[in-house]
Amino acid sequence: MLVGVDKSLGMLQQAQPKAPGIAWVRADGSVMPFQSDSFDFLTCQFAFHHLRDKAGMLREAFRVLRSEGRLVLRNMCPQECADWLYYEYFPEAWALDLADFWAPETISAEMEICGFVAVSVEREHLHFAQDLRAWFDTVRRRDTCSQLLAIGDGAYEAGLRRLAQELAEQSGPLLRDDHLCLVTIRGDKPRGRQK
Repeated sequence: MLVGVDKSLGMLQQAQPKAPGIAWVRADGSVMPFQSDSFDFLTCQFAFHHLRDKAGMLREAFRVLRSEGRLVLRNMCPQECADWLYYEYFPEAWALDLADFWAPETISAEMEICGFVAVSVEREHLHFAQDLRAWFDTVRRRDTCSQLLAIGDGAYEAGLRRLAQELAEQSGPLLRDDHLCLVTIRGDKPRGRQK
């Protein structure tokens, strides 16, 4: 049985029609309404930074995992991609992300404190070419990237103006190198370990 958890009713309402075979539960990840030793596998995909009590979520993950269960976290790593175009044109987003996204070493250390073993960190550096004209069309829709939703209106408008001006003046290359770092962190609950 697959179970999905989110604190936001709105997110659950969006998720349910996309995956009706999953049991969707409204709950905070740091206070999961499940018995201890209930799951073989837990994953948190591109959401860990949204949790207020990140350490609490890791403790809860350890508690609800069965012996030899595994936790896998996947997210961005803003500490290693300051050159991402979103951060270049919307620098307030980088400052916010550095505050919200724990560094991989912080996450893995906290997982070990909780009792996880064989904790591993894998970074994936994505390098690609970005056509600024097409990217401008994307960022003009603010809801296409959560970083744009997190920043203030003034910072968002300033980034759009700068990009529009550069495109109008063709003051730089229209095809730009871009870089995003993703990180996957895994940890296992040891055999026989109950909590």
